[in-house]
Amino acid sequence: MKLLAIETTGINGTVACAENGRLIAESPLPAGQRSAQSLVPAIEAILSSLGWSPNGLDAVAAAIGPGSFTGLRVGVTTAKILAWSCKADLYGVNSLDASAWQIAAALPDLLKSDRSNPVYEKVLRRGAAFLTVSIDAQRGDVAARDFIINLESAVPVPLGGSFRLLPLSDWLAPRTEILSPAPAGGPDGGVPGSVPEKTPAGPYPVLYAGAPLRSRRAKFLPDQQPAFLPDPLGIPTAGGVALASQNCPKADPFHFLPLYSRESAAEEKRKTGQSVDNRPC
Repeated sequence: MKLLAIETTGINGTVACAENGRLIAESPLPAGQRSAQSLVPAIEAILSSLGWSPNGLDAVAAAIGPGSFTGLRVGVTTAKILAWSCKADLYGVNSLDASAWQIAAALPDLLKSDRSNPVYEKVLRRGAAFLTVSIDAQRGDVAARDFIINLESAVPVPLGGSFRLLPLSDWLAPRTEILSPAPAGGPDGGVPGSVPEKTPAGPYPVLYAGAPLRSRRAKFLPDQQPAFLPDPLGIPTAGGVALASQNCPKADPFHFLPLYSRESAAEEKRKTGQSVDNRPC
């Protein structure tokens, strides 16, 4: 199966191609250009480099959010039009899931590369980890999603809903271990969800990932610092979208919509009766 993956939820988008579940090519969108300008040429270039034609695609997968308003609209619209016109299957991937899948694929080697990290050592001994991933939701907030990763299967299983919107300081409240995810609707402090089958029992060491960490690492004392994964792993890519799409249901192009972390400032102003600047851009 030939699959094209699109990721445009952040500042720097990417496109990727996978065949029969294996990533075979990935390319960043040109820096300094808006995704509306660069996405289609980047798709044409990566398909051409592989000798693929759009009509030969079996599937198109796109990150649907949370993420940048404009980037999401560009990526989602391009994916749905391409899938519909080429008669390809369409998959929508939570951008936090894309990050989690690329982390799960890289985690075994990462853990073994730094045996001095006590949290990494705990994950190796336990055989599983609690992973929390976030993206910047602006205004001091993050959109975060939590996962349990079983090192044996390397499949991240999400806990709770599609994401949580919360202050960055709350997300980064240092946690070193999670005893066990709580059942849906469980007590405060628990994480709704269930542990994947055959996953070792808790407590689970906690791993943090995501772009919002860049500005916060230095604010923690060395003995208080949570286990922050390297920056690139926490930023969703088209390669992560391709991996995560294997666990997604097919989508209907006519009902394929972005997943926003919050309403836009203009929409919020309109609801509160504040004036909105409707001048053309």
